[in-house]
Amino acid sequence: MKPDTRDLFWMICRTPTGRHSKTEPRARYSTFEAAWDDAAKLARETGMNFSVLAHVDIVTPGDRLTQSSLFKGGLDV
Repeated sequence: MKPDTRDLFWMICRTPTGRHSKTEPRARYSTFEAAWDDAAKLARETGMNFSVLAHVDIVTPGDRLTQSSLFKGGLDV
């Protein structure tokens, strides 16, 4: 199920540095620009890289993982 454009959001997290790195985004942003601005501010303050994450799909309890659009090559960007 593709998210409704009214439900789109972005999040930021410290960019993972290895296989066991944890990403822990905690805040939702309604615009890419707001997420990018906060990521840039955190990067300057900490000296670390930050990533902007985009909401791309919704998986419901009734969905089977293999039916996700990610497995059908369906990332419509």
